[in-house]
Amino acid sequence: MTTRSMRSASMASAALWARWLTGVFAIEQYGGTAGLIEGNPVQVLNQVYGIAIVIVYDVIVSLVLLKIIDMVIGLRVSDAIEQEGLDIALHGESVQ
Repeated sequence: MTTRSMRSASMASAALWARWLTGVFAIEQYGGTAGLIEGNPVQVLNQVYGIAIVIVYDVIVSLVLLKIIDMVIGLRVSDAIEQEGLDIALHGESVQ
């Protein structure tokens, strides 16, 4: 995993964790809806449903976008270019 993908994964997990904890710590005085601490476990379930919906939506949109990219420019290089090496074929680099 690259540093960028690790950072993205940690940001996504932090966002999901924060969304779930919003259902736990919500205060009716500030947000209009009580959370689990104030005796409203339904709010935690609402947050979990929201998390599930976002995950399903993200997966569907990602698959659609990947399919469109695959149809337009392709997701992989040809076998010949892969055998030759991507540095040489795409960037003209060589070992000297």
